[in-house]
This record gives sequence, structure tokens and C-alpha cells, in this order.
Amino acid sequence: GEKEILMERLRGVPAGVFFGKGKTNNWGVEEIQGPSADDISEEAFRLYAKLHSKYWRDPSVLDYDWLRGADWLKGEGRGAWVEAQMLAADAWKGIDTTHWDRHLVECVNASLAKIDWDDFQAELKARPWTVVHGDAHPHNILRVDGRLVLIDFEMVGLGSNAQELGQFLISHMVPDERRQHEERLVRHYYDALGLQETYSFEACWREYLDGGAGRWLWFVPYLA
Repeated sequence: GEKEILMERLRGVPAGVFFGKGKTNNWGVEEIQGPSADDISEEAFRLYAKLHSKYWRDPSVLDYDWLRGADWLKGEGRGAWVEAQMLAADAWKGIDTTHWDRHLVECVNASLAKIDWDDFQAELKARPWTVVHGDAHPHNILRVDGRLVLIDFEMVGLGSNAQELGQFLISHMVPDERRQHEERLVRHYYDALGLQETYSFEACWREYLDGGAGRWLWFVPYLA
């Protein structure tokens, strides 16, 4: 077959460079003067709010099978979901965690022990969903002429909106700074989302906390 790819050439820098040299993506990169990590995150959250609100629980997007997670929301694709979970579970078995933080190890063990398709389906039905970027971190955003542009939509799909925010901040912002700014940033996102009549801030905040941590408990063994 044939494939056509439409691309726009953008000249900019990844937003992740403004999160400091402590991040592996920034090793060997000359320090760039610009906005703070807090300011970049606030602007990025406005981008995510725009994307998430446009397709909020829109049943028409369920027909696009190429969107990751569309089949799961329809109760289909169990095999692919289990395979994705096993990527982390199988990787975890081969890791020597002797010198790892014990609390982290116990959290990963508890998380992987809860892998269950039926429980996953029940959770999906109990929480909101929308079109999500799928790989939300600052190096997947370019700063072009003073504005931010989302890039790298390889993992685009349907899923948890606030989970993306958790992945974004945990991936790049140092813990002390994240704890200082995260609630204000999530509130800023919530206000920009504009769904106050049907979606509470408490639900958004809880999913930010649980979803962000949950996603990284999958990433840890997979990346390690």
C-alpha cells in the first residue's frame, strides 16, 4: 500500500529545555534563556485544555479505530490491552530492585498485581474520557516564535484528560517545584477546560493524582 504524511516544518526548541539540566533530555544542551518551567507548564496546560474540551466524551470519535483506546471504550481489544500491561509486568520480573527505594518497589508490585480487564472496563465507564495526546511531556511540545505547539502524535488516542497532566509534570518538573505549583496549574487547566457544569475540580484533581502516578508505575519497569 501507500502512505501519505502531511507535515509542517516548525523552527523552535522543545519546551522541555526550560526545565533545567537535571533532566536527561537536557544533558549536553546549552542552557537557553526563556520562561520558567512553571510558566511553560501553564501555557502547555492551556493547549491540553483546548484539545480535551473539543472532543469531550464525543461518541463520534469512537468510530475511528486508529485512535488508541477507542476499542477499549467499546469493550473490545482485550488482547491488545493485556499485551500492553504485560510489557511492564514481564519487564519488572527481570529487574534487580535490591537497591531501589522500597516504597516505590511496593507500589509497582501492588499496581501490577491489580491488572484485570474487568476492573479496567469498570473504571473506564466511571470516568470521563476524551481525545488525548497520549505522550504528554514537555519535549513533545515546541516553542515556536513565543507560542507552544504540540508535536509527536504517535500515541494519540482516547483516554483520561487529567492523567496527561500528571505525566507531564512528573516527567520533567523536580518534585519540590511540582508540589509548589501543581494545584494552581491544575486549577488553571480546569478553568480553561470550561466544563464546570458537568465536571468537578475534585474529580479532575483526583484523576491528576491517581492517573499520573498510575501511568508512571507502568513506565518505571518498562523504561528500566
